[in-house]
Amino acid sequence: MLDTQLTPAFKPNLYSTDKNHAIMGCNERQATYLDLSCEQEAIGKYVYDFSEKFDTDIFIASNEEILKTGIGKTFIEPTTYTDTGKIITYLSYKYPLTNAKGKIIGVMGMSVAIDQAPSNKPNLSPQQEKCFQLLLQGLRSREIAEQMQLSCRTIEHYISTIKVKLKCKDLRELILKYAN
Repeated sequence: MLDTQLTPAFKPNLYSTDKNHAIMGCNERQATYLDLSCEQEAIGKYVYDFSEKFDTDIFIASNEEILKTGIGKTFIEPTTYTDTGKIITYLSYKYPLTNAKGKIIGVMGMSVAIDQAPSNKPNLSPQQEKCFQLLLQGLRSREIAEQMQLSCRTIEHYISTIKVKLKCKDLRELILKYAN
């Protein structure tokens, strides 16, 4: 269940798809994004039906990973194009959708547009900036440490410093503050 305080701040697109990538449901924001008149109009349509709106191959690949592993995951999906040709990057969290018996029947997802380079943040060191960008991409401390070839302790120190500089009390607030 989505946190009721988190949902309005993020203004997410919510959606669920079955194993064949047919839409099982979505919220009004997602329906509007897909140029549909209501949420019910999306039901039964396939993700492929909206290839002009986003890169369906990337979307489906992330869904397939969830279906295969049965584990929720955060993805960066830089796949959406506006009418002006601007690319919008989405931070998506997807997890397996199960029936009453616990069998995976599809994928549930929540996506929010994110700003990869917030302009109103104080100066961060190059290492802190790289760490911050990786955080916005949904990576965990351990993954950031591996990618930056630093210790987890160093990354945790960077994250603490970033939170102080950006006046955020925790990671959730940091993501909320810099996600569109």
